[in-house]
Amino acid sequence: MGRIKKALFDLGRFGEISEICRELIEVSSSNLEARLTLADYYTKKGENAMAIDHLRTAAENHPESYLPHLEL
Repeated sequence: MGRIKKALFDLGRFGEISEICRELIEVSSSNLEARLTLADYYTKKGENAMAIDHLRTAAENHPESYLPHLEL
């Protein structure tokens, strides 16, 4: 996900990362990396409520991971 994110950013198409992440989540709702990336995207857009929703879902789906908790 990191390379895709960087490539889209370099091309000035950072907004497309949200579409990619949403598609990944549709296929696999527990995809941790997609949720974290989407939360980061929403945070950068100033949409903190959406970011928090994705981080909470990630924390629920992956209780063993500290990453969602750290971002919250």
